[in-house]
Amino acid sequence: MKRRFKAKRKYKYSILIIFLFILIVVLFSFSFVKKVDPVFLMTENYKLFSVNFDRNQLLLKNGLNYKLTEEILKPVFLEETSIKRKVYIYNTHQTEEYVDYDVLSAAKKLKEELSVYNIEVIVEETNIAAEVKKNNYTYSQSYRVTKQLIENIMSDDISLYIDLHRDSSNKGITTTTIGDAEYAKMMFVVGGKHESYMENYRVSNELNKMIKNINENLSRGIILRKTSSYNQEISGNVILIELGGPYNNKIEVENSIKMLAEAINYYMEE
Repeated sequence: MKRRFKAKRKYKYSILIIFLFILIVVLFSFSFVKKVDPVFLMTENYKLFSVNFDRNQLLLKNGLNYKLTEEILKPVFLEETSIKRKVYIYNTHQTEEYVDYDVLSAAKKLKEELSVYNIEVIVEETNIAAEVKKNNYTYSQSYRVTKQLIENIMSDDISLYIDLHRDSSNKGITTTTIGDAEYAKMMFVVGGKHESYMENYRVSNELNKMIKNINENLSRGIILRKTSSYNQEISGNVILIELGGPYNNKIEVENSIKMLAEAINYYMEE
């Protein structure tokens, strides 16, 4: 009888050990998938497969590295490349408006915030709507005008070309609360209609990481649209950001612009 009880106990322990083993494997798999380069996941190109393993972040997450400083935790990208601190900001759809603000004003505010970090900024003030009308273009053909503007100003001194837009979604989607303040959420849009779109994706992804590192709720992520290019075929450094929506106000937009400027500064740090 005693032997029978012992056998049952061993059987129960074996099941428990197997269950714990399976649980550990599953949890590790989820962690593994999260660390896989998203470029690989999007393209399914096995040559691009890589896993980003950060020992310090893993230790911190498990409460084993409490002595890490903020400087060590600050993300560093493009370590081998020296980025020139100059940005060109334009608004293909210059007439997009918020409750009491517009995207051109947002571009100028972003310039103001970036100057705090000694980043030189050019804001395009050409009346794009007037150019569209003059050339008998449709609203969607506004990109023809901004394509010419980008090509005219393109220089090795400019490291980032930002097409700043406003999304059309409702306020519940485009707004987040951080502390006691409300912020307009950001979303990156990558045009996949050209062969080199993954270069634009990589730049957008780096900036998106920076924003999420400041506060995860600020970003709506990256959307890939295979039917458009958004002038991103000109350079891998041309990105499109949709900031907030029609129901966001000036305060919410400007709160987010401060965070966006901080993220761009991180991105451009050598």
